Amino acid sequence: MQIVTFDFHNTLVSCDRWFELEVRTLPWDVILELNISPSERPDSSTVLSAYRQLRAEVVRSGNEINSYTSVERIFTTLDVTATQADVRASVDHLMADALDSARLEPGAGELVRDLHKRGARLAVISSAIHHDFLQCALQRFSLTECFEGIVTSASSGYYKSNPEIYRSTLAELGGYPASCVHIGDSLRWDVGSAQKVGVKTVWLDRDGDVRPWDDAPLPVPDLRLKSLAGASGVILNLLESVSPSRE
Repeated sequence: MQIVTFDFHNTLVSCDRWFELEVRTLPWDVILELNISPSERPDSSTVLSAYRQLRAEVVRSGNEINSYTSVERIFTTLDVTATQADVRASVDHLMADALDSARLEPGAGELVRDLHKRGARLAVISSAIHHDFLQCALQRFSLTECFEGIVTSASSGYYKSNPEIYRSTLAELGGYPASCVHIGDSLRWDVGSAQKVGVKTVWLDRDGDVRPWDDAPLPVPDLRLKSLAGASGVILNLLESVSPSRE
């Protein structure tokens, strides 16, 4: 049976506060929430720079580090003292607070429910360091039951720069790349990376901003959409074109 996988942020759900925590500010926000004295911690620019370097290394290597370990590693590097329990409780609290600003992308709920109703097997594949946030967000919008799997870089150990996140997810579902369509908003990670394992791709290109990231030719999606609203028909047509068996 054919499988459709979805990116999470800016594809199914948008949450700027969560994204900011994930990619830019999490260790600094934990420091502030734990009320660590200025005399016992570096300044914000030092913390943010260290975290930026850590995230860049994750992207380069393709090996993910979850939210708790990321903060703990930054604290160790910068000699910030906090218990593991306090760090993890703070991360959980910050992520839970961010959930209040999450919003469902236009057409996403209708598309997911329609594909599920028609018998497609669905999963989420996301570069995300805090797995529980995705589960809670999808539950909030009553979509959890539509997905057979929710795979994050935190849960799998692979960032999307490593195509293994796609291959391993399909293996867990008992599917094959030739029977899968992936939908996402990143030309680089949702189209280029997924295509490396033979998955057909749908690029959710809302703003038309295409910026080359290296000298290689830009990947070309099998389908390009401006919105998921009303997209069920074209997604189903693409899904029907993929092979239901291994190739």
